Amino acid sequence: MIDSRAFRSRRSGCTIASQILRRSSLDVALACLAHPVSLVALAVLVSNDHVLKAAAPGWWTGKLSDFAGLVFFPALLAVALSPFASARLAGPLSVGVTALWFVSIKTNEVANAATEGLVEALTGAPSTIVRDPTDAIALVSLGLALRLWKREAQRPASRRTRRRAGVAAAGLAALATMATSVLRPPSIVHVVDLGDELLAIDGIEPFEIPAEGLQLSPAWDIFVSSDGGRTWRDTHRADVEAPEWSWKVERPPEVVQDPNDPGQWFRITQGSVIERSSDAGRSWETDWEIAASRRAFYRRDSGHDLRLHGMTFPSRHPGRLLVAAGPHGILMRDARGRWTGIAVGTAGPGRTVTRAPAEIVRSVGGELLWIGLLTTVFAPALSAAAWILLSRERRREARSTWLLCAGLLMLSPAIGLGLLVVSEEVGDPGPPLLLAVTPLVSLGVYLLALLWPWRRFVRLAPRGLEARRSRARWWQTSLALLVLPMLPLLLWPPGVIAWYPVALGLAVAAFVASAVAGSRAAIRWARRAALPPDP
Repeated sequence: MIDSRAFRSRRSGCTIASQILRRSSLDVALACLAHPVSLVALAVLVSNDHVLKAAAPGWWTGKLSDFAGLVFFPALLAVALSPFASARLAGPLSVGVTALWFVSIKTNEVANAATEGLVEALTGAPSTIVRDPTDAIALVSLGLALRLWKREAQRPASRRTRRRAGVAAAGLAALATMATSVLRPPSIVHVVDLGDELLAIDGIEPFEIPAEGLQLSPAWDIFVSSDGGRTWRDTHRADVEAPEWSWKVERPPEVVQDPNDPGQWFRITQGSVIERSSDAGRSWETDWEIAASRRAFYRRDSGHDLRLHGMTFPSRHPGRLLVAAGPHGILMRDARGRWTGIAVGTAGPGRTVTRAPAEIVRSVGGELLWIGLLTTVFAPALSAAAWILLSRERRREARSTWLLCAGLLMLSPAIGLGLLVVSEEVGDPGPPLLLAVTPLVSLGVYLLALLWPWRRFVRLAPRGLEARRSRARWWQTSLALLVLPMLPLLLWPPGVIAWYPVALGLAVAAFVASAVAGSRAAIRWARRAALPPDP
Protein backbone atom coordinates (compact mmCIF):
# COMPACT_ATOMS: atom_id res chain seq x y z
CA MET A 1 0.00 0.00 0.00
CA ILE A 2 1.50 3.37 -1.09
CA ASP A 3 1.45 6.50 1.04
CA SER A 4 1.92 9.69 -1.08
CA ARG A 5 2.01 12.19 1.77
CA ALA A 6 4.36 15.14 1.17
CA PHE A 7 7.10 15.95 3.66
CA ARG A 8 9.91 18.54 3.94
CA SER A 9 13.50 17.37 3.69
CA ARG A 10 15.61 18.36 6.70
CA ARG A 11 18.74 19.00 4.64
CA SER A 12 17.45 20.87 1.63
CA GLY A 13 14.34 22.37 3.22
CA CYS A 14 12.33 21.67 0.07
CA THR A 15 9.02 19.83 -0.05
CA ILE A 16 9.13 16.58 -2.00
CA ALA A 17 6.59 13.85 -2.72
CA SER A 18 7.61 10.47 -1.44
CA GLN A 19 6.10 7.07 -1.70
CA ILE A 20 6.76 5.10 1.44
CA LEU A 21 6.06 1.40 1.36
CA ARG A 22 4.12 0.38 4.46
CA ARG A 23 5.19 -2.85 6.07
CA SER A 24 2.91 -5.84 5.85
CA SER A 25 1.54 -7.43 9.01
CA LEU A 26 3.85 -10.44 8.52
CA ASP A 27 6.92 -8.19 8.30
CA VAL A 28 5.90 -6.30 11.43
CA ALA A 29 5.24 -9.53 13.35
CA LEU A 30 8.60 -11.01 12.37
CA ALA A 31 10.37 -7.76 13.24
CA CYS A 32 8.75 -7.79 16.69
CA LEU A 33 9.89 -11.36 17.27
CA ALA A 34 13.44 -10.49 16.21
CA HIS A 35 13.53 -7.41 18.46
CA PRO A 36 15.93 -7.64 21.44
CA VAL A 37 13.05 -7.22 23.89
CA SER A 38 11.29 -10.32 22.51
CA LEU A 39 14.53 -12.29 22.42
CA VAL A 40 15.25 -11.45 26.06
CA ALA A 41 11.70 -12.46 27.02
CA LEU A 42 12.15 -15.72 25.10
CA ALA A 43 15.41 -16.44 26.93
CA VAL A 44 13.76 -15.68 30.29
CA LEU A 45 10.88 -18.05 29.49
CA VAL A 46 13.15 -20.93 28.50
CA SER A 47 15.54 -20.52 31.44
CA ASN A 48 12.70 -20.14 33.93
CA ASP A 49 10.74 -23.17 32.71
CA HIS A 50 13.70 -25.53 32.46
CA VAL A 51 16.11 -24.26 35.12
CA LEU A 52 14.67 -21.84 37.67
CA LYS A 53 11.42 -23.72 38.36
CA ALA A 54 13.39 -26.82 39.32
CA ALA A 55 16.11 -24.95 41.23
CA ALA A 56 13.90 -22.48 43.12
CA PRO A 57 10.22 -23.48 42.94
CA GLY A 58 7.86 -20.81 44.20
CA TRP A 59 5.23 -18.25 43.28
CA TRP A 60 7.66 -15.92 41.52
CA THR A 61 9.00 -18.57 39.09
CA GLY A 62 5.41 -19.53 38.31
CA LYS A 63 4.50 -15.96 37.34
CA LEU A 64 7.80 -15.09 35.64
CA SER A 65 6.96 -17.32 32.67
CA ASP A 66 3.60 -15.58 32.27
CA PHE A 67 5.24 -12.15 32.18
CA ALA A 68 7.86 -13.26 29.66
CA GLY A 69 5.51 -15.26 27.42
CA LEU A 70 2.97 -12.45 27.03
CA VAL A 71 5.69 -10.17 25.65
CA PHE A 72 6.24 -12.14 22.44
CA PHE A 73 3.13 -14.34 22.13
CA PRO A 74 0.96 -11.62 20.47
CA ALA A 75 3.58 -11.24 17.73
CA LEU A 76 3.65 -15.01 17.28
CA LEU A 77 -0.14 -15.03 16.99
CA ALA A 78 0.04 -12.13 14.52
CA VAL A 79 2.13 -14.32 12.20
CA ALA A 80 -0.85 -16.66 11.93
CA LEU A 81 -3.26 -13.74 11.46
CA SER A 82 -1.11 -11.91 8.89
CA PRO A 83 -2.86 -13.34 5.79
CA PHE A 84 -6.20 -12.03 7.05
CA ALA A 85 -5.42 -8.68 8.73
CA SER A 86 -3.46 -5.54 7.93
CA ALA A 87 -0.58 -4.33 10.07
CA ARG A 88 -2.83 -1.73 11.69
CA LEU A 89 -5.38 -4.37 12.77
CA ALA A 90 -3.25 -7.49 13.35
CA GLY A 91 -1.33 -6.11 16.35
CA PRO A 92 -4.26 -4.89 18.51
CA LEU A 93 -6.29 -7.95 17.49
CA SER A 94 -3.52 -10.33 18.57
CA VAL A 95 -3.11 -8.51 21.88
CA GLY A 96 -6.86 -8.65 22.53
CA VAL A 97 -7.14 -12.34 21.66
CA THR A 98 -4.11 -13.12 23.83
CA ALA A 99 -5.61 -11.24 26.81
CA LEU A 100 -8.97 -13.01 26.46
CA TRP A 101 -7.33 -16.43 26.07
CA PHE A 102 -4.99 -15.90 29.03
CA VAL A 103 -7.76 -14.77 31.37
CA SER A 104 -9.94 -17.68 30.24
CA ILE A 105 -7.39 -20.44 30.90
CA LYS A 106 -6.58 -18.93 34.31
CA THR A 107 -10.21 -18.65 35.45
CA ASN A 108 -12.39 -20.98 33.36
CA GLU A 109 -12.27 -24.77 33.69
CA VAL A 110 -13.47 -25.49 30.13
CA ALA A 111 -10.92 -23.17 28.48
CA ASN A 112 -8.17 -24.54 30.72
CA ALA A 113 -8.96 -28.15 29.80
CA ALA A 114 -9.24 -27.31 26.08
CA THR A 115 -5.82 -25.61 26.09
CA GLU A 116 -4.26 -28.53 27.95
CA GLY A 117 -5.70 -30.90 25.35
CA LEU A 118 -4.35 -28.77 22.51
CA VAL A 119 -0.85 -28.68 24.01
CA GLU A 120 -0.93 -32.44 24.60
CA ALA A 121 -2.04 -33.03 21.00
CA LEU A 122 0.77 -30.85 19.64
CA THR A 123 3.55 -32.08 21.92
CA GLY A 124 2.44 -35.65 22.66
CA ALA A 125 3.20 -35.15 26.37
CA PRO A 126 0.88 -34.66 29.34
CA SER A 127 0.29 -31.00 30.16
CA THR A 128 -0.99 -29.21 33.25
CA ILE A 129 -1.92 -25.51 33.25
CA VAL A 130 -2.52 -24.15 36.73
CA ARG A 131 -5.72 -22.10 37.08
CA ASP A 132 -4.80 -19.07 39.18
CA PRO A 133 -6.75 -15.79 38.72
CA THR A 134 -3.87 -13.85 40.33
CA ASP A 135 -1.77 -14.62 37.24
CA ALA A 136 -3.80 -11.91 35.47
CA ILE A 137 -1.20 -9.46 36.78
CA ALA A 138 1.00 -10.61 33.88
CA LEU A 139 -1.37 -8.88 31.44
CA VAL A 140 0.70 -5.73 31.93
CA SER A 141 3.25 -7.33 29.60
CA LEU A 142 0.74 -6.93 26.77
CA GLY A 143 1.23 -3.17 27.00
CA LEU A 144 4.90 -3.66 26.13
CA ALA A 145 3.95 -6.00 23.28
CA LEU A 146 1.50 -3.46 21.83
CA ARG A 147 4.00 -0.61 22.11
CA LEU A 148 6.64 -2.72 20.36
CA TRP A 149 4.18 -3.50 17.55
CA LYS A 150 3.36 0.18 16.98
CA ARG A 151 7.04 1.13 16.84
CA GLU A 152 7.87 -1.58 14.32
CA ALA A 153 4.79 -0.79 12.21
CA GLN A 154 5.97 2.82 11.75
CA ARG A 155 9.42 1.87 10.50
CA PRO A 156 10.15 1.41 6.78
CA ALA A 157 10.74 -2.04 5.33
CA SER A 158 14.15 -3.35 6.38
CA ARG A 159 16.57 -5.77 4.85
CA ARG A 160 15.85 -9.40 4.11
CA THR A 161 18.27 -10.51 6.82
CA ARG A 162 15.96 -8.93 9.39
CA ARG A 163 13.07 -10.97 8.02
CA ARG A 164 15.14 -14.14 8.18
CA ALA A 165 15.97 -13.38 11.80
CA GLY A 166 12.26 -12.94 12.45
CA VAL A 167 11.47 -16.33 10.91
CA ALA A 168 14.11 -17.97 13.09
CA ALA A 169 12.78 -16.17 16.17
CA ALA A 170 9.24 -17.26 15.32
CA GLY A 171 10.34 -20.88 15.20
CA LEU A 172 12.12 -20.59 18.54
CA ALA A 173 9.12 -18.85 20.10
CA ALA A 174 6.75 -21.57 18.89
CA LEU A 175 9.00 -24.30 20.30
CA ALA A 176 9.40 -22.46 23.61
CA THR A 177 5.64 -22.00 23.93
CA MET A 178 4.90 -25.67 23.24
CA ALA A 179 7.90 -27.17 25.05
CA THR A 180 7.54 -25.46 28.39
CA SER A 181 8.30 -27.66 31.35
CA VAL A 182 5.36 -29.90 32.20
CA LEU A 183 4.46 -30.33 35.83
CA ARG A 184 3.14 -33.87 35.73
CA PRO A 185 0.58 -34.51 38.45
CA PRO A 186 1.21 -37.58 40.63
CA SER A 187 -0.89 -40.58 39.75
CA ILE A 188 -1.05 -43.78 41.81
CA VAL A 189 -1.57 -46.45 39.18
CA HIS A 190 -0.97 -49.70 41.09
CA VAL A 191 -0.67 -51.12 44.62
CA VAL A 192 1.57 -54.15 45.16
CA ASP A 193 1.43 -56.45 48.20
CA LEU A 194 4.89 -57.63 49.34
CA GLY A 195 3.68 -59.17 52.58
CA ASP A 196 5.27 -57.01 55.25
CA GLU A 197 5.05 -53.91 53.10
CA LEU A 198 2.91 -52.41 50.38
CA LEU A 199 4.18 -50.53 47.35
CA ALA A 200 2.28 -47.74 45.56
CA ILE A 201 3.54 -46.95 42.07
CA ASP A 202 3.35 -43.40 40.74
CA GLY A 203 3.01 -43.70 36.97
CA ILE A 204 1.94 -41.61 33.97
CA GLU A 205 -1.62 -41.62 32.69
CA PRO A 206 -2.84 -43.45 30.67
CA PHE A 207 -1.22 -46.40 32.46
CA GLU A 208 -1.60 -50.01 31.45
CA ILE A 209 0.43 -52.99 32.65
CA PRO A 210 1.12 -55.42 29.78
CA ALA A 211 0.15 -59.07 30.03
CA GLU A 212 3.76 -60.15 30.60
CA GLY A 213 4.15 -57.74 33.53
CA LEU A 214 6.21 -54.62 34.03
CA GLN A 215 9.73 -54.31 35.41
CA LEU A 216 10.25 -51.88 38.29
CA SER A 217 12.62 -49.01 37.54
CA PRO A 218 14.51 -46.58 39.81
CA ALA A 219 13.16 -43.77 37.61
CA TRP A 220 9.68 -44.40 39.01
CA ASP A 221 8.33 -42.81 42.17
CA ILE A 222 7.63 -45.65 44.62
CA PHE A 223 5.86 -45.19 47.95
CA VAL A 224 6.07 -47.71 50.80
CA SER A 225 3.52 -48.47 53.53
CA SER A 226 4.10 -50.64 56.60
CA ASP A 227 0.67 -50.19 58.20
CA GLY A 228 -1.59 -51.68 55.58
CA GLY A 229 -1.94 -48.57 53.43
CA ARG A 230 -2.91 -45.92 56.00
CA THR A 231 0.32 -43.92 55.63
CA TRP A 232 2.88 -43.83 52.82
CA ARG A 233 6.54 -42.82 52.58
CA ASP A 234 8.52 -41.83 49.48
CA THR A 235 11.40 -44.21 48.69
CA HIS A 236 13.51 -41.27 47.50
CA ARG A 237 13.88 -40.16 51.09
CA ALA A 238 17.06 -41.23 52.84
CA ASP A 239 15.28 -42.90 55.78
CA VAL A 240 13.28 -45.29 53.56
CA GLU A 241 14.85 -48.37 52.04
CA ALA A 242 14.23 -48.68 48.30
CA PRO A 243 12.47 -51.82 47.01
CA GLU A 244 14.19 -54.53 45.02
CA TRP A 245 14.27 -53.23 41.44
CA SER A 246 14.51 -56.75 39.97
CA TRP A 247 10.93 -57.36 41.09
CA LYS A 248 8.28 -57.43 38.35
CA VAL A 249 4.79 -55.92 38.63
CA GLU A 250 2.06 -58.27 37.44
CA ARG A 251 -1.11 -57.06 35.75
CA PRO A 252 -3.96 -56.87 38.32
CA PRO A 253 -6.96 -59.11 37.66
CA GLU A 254 -10.22 -57.58 36.47
CA VAL A 255 -12.09 -59.21 39.37
CA VAL A 256 -10.58 -59.68 42.85
CA GLN A 257 -11.81 -62.14 45.48
CA ASP A 258 -11.77 -61.47 49.20
CA PRO A 259 -9.40 -64.10 50.69
CA ASN A 260 -11.45 -64.21 53.90
CA ASP A 261 -14.81 -64.42 52.12
CA PRO A 262 -14.54 -66.37 48.84
CA GLY A 263 -18.11 -65.42 47.88
CA GLN A 264 -17.36 -61.67 47.96
CA TRP A 265 -15.94 -60.29 44.71
CA PHE A 266 -15.06 -56.77 43.56
CA ARG A 267 -14.55 -55.23 40.14
CA ILE A 268 -14.11 -51.79 38.51
CA THR A 269 -16.62 -50.73 35.85
CA GLN A 270 -16.82 -47.59 33.70
CA GLY A 271 -13.36 -46.66 34.96
CA SER A 272 -14.64 -45.04 38.17
CA VAL A 273 -17.30 -47.31 39.71
CA ILE A 274 -16.55 -50.15 42.16
CA GLU A 275 -19.08 -52.97 42.20
CA ARG A 276 -19.39 -55.79 44.74
CA SER A 277 -20.88 -59.24 44.45
CA SER A 278 -21.76 -61.29 47.54
CA ASP A 279 -22.75 -64.41 45.56
CA ALA A 280 -19.51 -65.16 43.67
CA GLY A 281 -20.28 -62.99 40.66
CA ARG A 282 -23.86 -63.99 39.88
CA SER A 283 -25.22 -60.50 40.71
CA TRP A 284 -23.50 -57.15 41.22
CA GLU A 285 -24.29 -53.95 43.07
CA THR A 286 -22.51 -50.60 43.29
CA ASP A 287 -20.32 -50.39 46.37
CA TRP A 288 -18.61 -47.04 45.71
CA GLU A 289 -19.03 -44.27 43.14
CA ILE A 290 -19.22 -40.52 42.79
CA ALA A 291 -22.68 -39.26 41.91
CA ALA A 292 -22.79 -37.97 38.34
CA SER A 293 -24.20 -34.66 39.58
CA ARG A 294 -21.13 -34.09 41.78
CA ARG A 295 -18.38 -35.16 39.39
CA ALA A 296 -17.82 -31.57 38.24
CA PHE A 297 -17.12 -30.39 41.78
CA TYR A 298 -14.94 -33.44 42.52
CA ARG A 299 -12.90 -32.75 39.41
CA ARG A 300 -12.56 -29.03 40.23
CA ASP A 301 -11.66 -29.67 43.88
CA SER A 302 -8.94 -32.18 43.04
CA GLY A 303 -7.96 -30.84 39.63
CA HIS A 304 -8.26 -34.22 37.88
CA ASP A 305 -10.82 -36.66 36.55
CA LEU A 306 -11.28 -39.90 38.45
CA ARG A 307 -9.94 -43.10 36.89
CA LEU A 308 -9.51 -46.18 39.07
CA HIS A 309 -6.80 -48.79 38.50
CA GLY A 310 -6.03 -52.17 40.10
CA MET A 311 -7.37 -53.48 43.44
CA THR A 312 -5.37 -55.31 46.11
CA PHE A 313 -6.25 -57.18 49.34
CA PRO A 314 -3.28 -56.77 51.78
CA SER A 315 -2.37 -60.23 53.09
CA ARG A 316 -1.48 -58.92 56.59
CA HIS A 317 -4.73 -56.91 57.01
CA PRO A 318 -7.81 -59.11 56.50
CA GLY A 319 -10.96 -57.43 55.23
CA ARG A 320 -9.13 -54.39 53.84
CA LEU A 321 -9.26 -53.51 50.13
CA LEU A 322 -6.99 -50.94 48.45
CA VAL A 323 -7.76 -49.35 45.09
CA ALA A 324 -5.26 -47.22 43.13
CA ALA A 325 -7.15 -44.00 42.29
CA GLY A 326 -4.63 -42.16 40.10
CA PRO A 327 -4.19 -38.48 41.10
CA HIS A 328 -6.63 -39.04 43.97
CA GLY A 329 -4.27 -41.32 45.88
CA ILE A 330 -5.75 -44.56 47.20
CA LEU A 331 -9.26 -45.64 48.16
CA MET A 332 -9.39 -47.97 51.18
CA ARG A 333 -12.34 -50.15 52.18
CA ASP A 334 -12.30 -51.52 55.74
CA ALA A 335 -13.89 -54.68 57.08
CA ARG A 336 -17.13 -52.78 57.84
CA GLY A 337 -17.53 -51.68 54.24
CA ARG A 338 -16.56 -48.02 54.81
CA TRP A 339 -14.54 -46.26 52.10
CA THR A 340 -11.81 -43.70 52.90
CA GLY A 341 -9.54 -41.63 50.68
CA ILE A 342 -5.82 -41.90 51.50
CA ALA A 343 -3.21 -39.35 50.38
CA VAL A 344 0.00 -40.73 48.84
CA GLY A 345 2.67 -38.08 48.44
CA THR A 346 0.99 -35.11 46.80
CA ALA A 347 -1.77 -37.29 45.32
CA GLY A 348 -4.82 -36.93 47.50
CA PRO A 349 -8.56 -37.57 47.49
CA GLY A 350 -11.02 -34.99 46.25
CA ARG A 351 -14.36 -34.07 47.78
CA THR A 352 -17.89 -33.94 46.43
CA VAL A 353 -19.09 -31.06 48.66
CA THR A 354 -17.68 -28.33 50.87
CA ARG A 355 -19.47 -26.11 53.37
CA ALA A 356 -16.61 -23.90 54.55
CA PRO A 357 -17.34 -20.33 53.37
CA ALA A 358 -13.76 -19.68 52.24
CA GLU A 359 -13.63 -22.93 50.25
CA ILE A 360 -17.04 -22.23 48.69
CA VAL A 361 -15.78 -18.90 47.38
CA ARG A 362 -12.52 -20.49 46.20
CA SER A 363 -14.38 -23.23 44.34
CA VAL A 364 -16.26 -20.74 42.15
CA GLY A 365 -13.74 -17.90 42.32
CA GLY A 366 -13.31 -17.75 38.56
CA GLU A 367 -17.05 -17.41 37.94
CA LEU A 368 -17.41 -14.77 40.64
CA LEU A 369 -14.53 -12.82 39.10
CA TRP A 370 -16.25 -12.84 35.71
CA ILE A 371 -19.49 -11.59 37.28
CA GLY A 372 -17.61 -8.75 38.94
CA LEU A 373 -15.81 -7.82 35.71
CA LEU A 374 -19.01 -7.84 33.66
CA THR A 375 -20.76 -5.71 36.28
CA THR A 376 -17.92 -3.18 36.38
CA VAL A 377 -18.21 -2.85 32.59
CA PHE A 378 -22.02 -2.81 32.40
CA ALA A 379 -22.56 -0.21 35.13
CA PRO A 380 -20.65 2.65 33.42
CA ALA A 381 -22.11 1.60 30.06
CA LEU A 382 -25.64 2.07 31.42
CA SER A 383 -24.61 5.43 32.87
CA ALA A 384 -23.25 6.49 29.47
CA ALA A 385 -26.54 5.50 27.83
CA ALA A 386 -28.41 7.90 30.13
CA TRP A 387 -26.00 10.71 29.25
CA ILE A 388 -26.45 10.06 25.53
CA LEU A 389 -30.12 10.91 25.95
CA LEU A 390 -29.20 14.15 27.69
CA SER A 391 -26.35 15.11 25.35
CA ARG A 392 -28.70 16.55 22.74
CA GLU A 393 -29.30 19.55 24.96
CA ARG A 394 -26.09 19.52 27.03
CA ARG A 395 -23.35 18.60 24.59
CA ARG A 396 -20.55 20.52 26.30
CA GLU A 397 -21.39 19.14 29.74
CA ALA A 398 -21.75 15.62 28.34
CA ARG A 399 -18.35 15.81 26.61
CA SER A 400 -16.53 16.98 29.74
CA THR A 401 -18.32 14.36 31.87
CA TRP A 402 -17.37 11.54 29.52
CA LEU A 403 -13.71 12.58 29.44
CA LEU A 404 -13.44 12.83 33.20
CA CYS A 405 -15.21 9.50 33.78
CA ALA A 406 -13.04 7.76 31.21
CA GLY A 407 -9.93 9.05 32.95
CA LEU A 408 -11.15 7.89 36.36
CA LEU A 409 -12.14 4.47 35.02
CA MET A 410 -8.63 3.99 33.61
CA LEU A 411 -7.00 5.32 36.77
CA SER A 412 -8.86 2.92 39.06
CA PRO A 413 -7.25 -0.36 37.88
CA ALA A 414 -3.94 1.41 37.20
CA ILE A 415 -3.54 2.16 40.92
CA GLY A 416 -3.89 -1.48 41.97
CA LEU A 417 -1.88 -2.86 39.05
CA GLY A 418 0.88 -0.32 39.68
CA LEU A 419 1.32 -1.52 43.24
CA LEU A 420 1.32 -5.17 42.15
CA VAL A 421 3.91 -4.55 39.43
CA VAL A 422 6.19 -2.66 41.80
CA SER A 423 5.89 -5.36 44.46
CA GLU A 424 6.63 -8.05 41.85
CA GLU A 425 9.72 -6.21 40.62
CA VAL A 426 11.27 -5.41 44.01
CA GLY A 427 10.17 -8.67 45.64
CA ASP A 428 8.61 -6.84 48.60
CA PRO A 429 4.84 -6.39 48.91
CA GLY A 430 5.37 -3.14 50.82
CA PRO A 431 4.02 -1.83 54.12
CA PRO A 432 0.80 -3.46 55.35
CA LEU A 433 -0.90 -0.07 55.51
CA LEU A 434 -0.15 0.55 51.83
CA LEU A 435 -1.51 -2.89 50.91
CA ALA A 436 -4.72 -2.15 52.80
CA VAL A 437 -5.20 1.40 51.52
CA THR A 438 -4.41 0.87 47.83
CA PRO A 439 -7.42 -1.36 47.02
CA LEU A 440 -9.68 1.05 48.89
CA VAL A 441 -8.32 4.00 46.91
CA SER A 442 -8.77 2.09 43.65
CA LEU A 443 -12.34 1.21 44.60
CA GLY A 444 -13.01 4.80 45.66
CA VAL A 445 -11.83 6.14 42.31
CA TYR A 446 -14.08 3.66 40.49
CA LEU A 447 -17.11 4.60 42.59
CA LEU A 448 -16.39 8.28 41.98
CA ALA A 449 -16.40 7.60 38.24
CA LEU A 450 -19.85 6.04 38.62
CA LEU A 451 -21.56 8.31 41.15
CA TRP A 452 -20.37 11.74 40.03
CA PRO A 453 -21.93 11.52 36.51
CA TRP A 454 -25.29 10.60 38.01
CA ARG A 455 -25.10 13.48 40.47
CA ARG A 456 -24.47 15.83 37.57
CA PHE A 457 -27.15 14.13 35.49
CA VAL A 458 -29.76 14.79 38.18
CA ARG A 459 -28.64 18.43 38.45
CA LEU A 460 -28.66 19.18 34.70
CA ALA A 461 -31.68 17.11 33.60
CA PRO A 462 -34.78 19.19 32.78
CA ARG A 463 -36.92 16.87 34.92
CA GLY A 464 -35.24 16.25 38.27
CA LEU A 465 -37.76 13.74 39.63
CA GLU A 466 -37.47 11.46 36.61
CA ALA A 467 -33.67 11.77 36.71
CA ARG A 468 -33.59 10.62 40.35
CA ARG A 469 -35.81 7.66 39.47
CA SER A 470 -33.46 6.73 36.63
CA ARG A 471 -30.53 6.86 39.05
CA ALA A 472 -32.42 4.63 41.51
CA ARG A 473 -33.08 2.05 38.78
CA TRP A 474 -29.37 2.16 37.89
CA TRP A 475 -28.44 1.42 41.50
CA GLN A 476 -30.92 -1.45 41.67
CA THR A 477 -29.66 -2.90 38.39
CA SER A 478 -25.99 -2.74 39.43
CA LEU A 479 -26.67 -4.48 42.74
CA ALA A 480 -28.85 -7.12 41.06
CA LEU A 481 -26.13 -7.84 38.48
CA LEU A 482 -23.58 -8.28 41.25
CA VAL A 483 -25.66 -10.36 43.70
CA LEU A 484 -28.29 -12.42 41.89
CA PRO A 485 -25.96 -14.37 39.53
CA MET A 486 -23.71 -15.25 42.46
CA LEU A 487 -26.41 -16.99 44.48
CA PRO A 488 -26.83 -20.17 42.35
CA LEU A 489 -23.05 -20.49 41.96
CA LEU A 490 -22.50 -20.25 45.73
CA LEU A 491 -25.17 -22.91 46.29
CA TRP A 492 -23.37 -25.42 44.07
CA PRO A 493 -20.24 -26.28 46.19
CA PRO A 494 -22.28 -27.28 49.30
CA GLY A 495 -24.56 -29.45 47.14
CA VAL A 496 -27.78 -27.43 47.44
CA ILE A 497 -27.72 -27.29 43.63
CA ALA A 498 -26.29 -30.63 42.62
CA TRP A 499 -25.47 -30.04 38.94
CA TYR A 500 -22.94 -27.41 37.86
CA PRO A 501 -24.62 -26.75 34.46
CA VAL A 502 -27.86 -25.94 36.32
CA ALA A 503 -26.08 -23.48 38.63
CA LEU A 504 -24.25 -21.86 35.72
CA GLY A 505 -27.44 -21.64 33.66
CA LEU A 506 -29.31 -19.99 36.52
CA ALA A 507 -26.45 -17.51 37.00
CA VAL A 508 -26.45 -16.56 33.30
CA ALA A 509 -30.24 -16.26 33.27
CA ALA A 510 -30.17 -14.06 36.39
CA PHE A 511 -27.52 -11.78 34.88
CA VAL A 512 -29.30 -11.42 31.53
CA ALA A 513 -32.72 -10.86 33.13
CA SER A 514 -31.35 -8.26 35.54
CA ALA A 515 -29.46 -6.46 32.77
CA VAL A 516 -32.45 -6.34 30.40
CA ALA A 517 -35.09 -5.39 32.96
CA GLY A 518 -32.91 -2.88 34.79
CA SER A 519 -31.65 -1.23 31.61
CA ARG A 520 -35.12 -0.79 30.21
CA ALA A 521 -36.35 0.83 33.43
CA ALA A 522 -33.32 3.11 33.83
CA ILE A 523 -33.32 4.25 30.19
CA ARG A 524 -37.08 4.80 30.19
CA TRP A 525 -36.81 7.21 33.12
CA ALA A 526 -33.69 8.82 31.64
CA ARG A 527 -35.58 9.48 28.41
CA ARG A 528 -38.36 11.16 30.36
CA ALA A 529 -35.82 13.16 32.36
CA ALA A 530 -34.35 14.59 29.13
CA LEU A 531 -37.72 15.95 27.95
CA PRO A 532 -38.44 19.67 28.37
CA PRO A 533 -40.25 20.49 31.62
CA ASP A 534 -44.00 21.01 31.61
CA PRO A 535 -45.05 24.63 31.13
